[in-house]
Amino acid sequence: MPAHANTLESAWKYVDKREPDECWPWTGRINRYGVYGVKRKYYRAHRIIYFLTNPGAISLKLQGKYSKESRLILHTCDNPICCNPKHLYLGSNKENARDRSVRKGNYWKVSTDAPAAKLTADQVRHIRQLRKDGLLFREIAEKYGLSYSCITHIANRKHYADID
Repeated sequence: MPAHANTLESAWKYVDKREPDECWPWTGRINRYGVYGVKRKYYRAHRIIYFLTNPGAISLKLQGKYSKESRLILHTCDNPICCNPKHLYLGSNKENARDRSVRKGNYWKVSTDAPAAKLTADQVRHIRQLRKDGLLFREIAEKYGLSYSCITHIANRKHYADID
């Protein structure tokens, strides 16, 4: 094995270990969550840390396959890059949805006020009008360079619900 090859155990070098009750941020690659590659497979960093500190509790092979039976690793701290084992716990998709819901006030809703908003209010209105006029979701998605699901969320007011 080359000296530069990643192993599961070497993931620890990217964890900034702080005080025992503080968040331990992932310092490696980040894509909302910390990301770590081992043998050309990529995993969420907090999942690897949980796997290493709780042997046998989860399988890394479940990564990316979500079903009702999937076991997710959730954060008590709401910090997606935190890898402190004290802040991580095993949960289901249902528990994850409930956890991120209105109870914590951090459920992500797209609006034109959001810093990452890609559309203006006029564009959202135009998308909704195109849909009312009978254009297919796929056709609108191609026109705007957005995904099919994004267009359905806009048309059904799951995204940009603040715009009439």
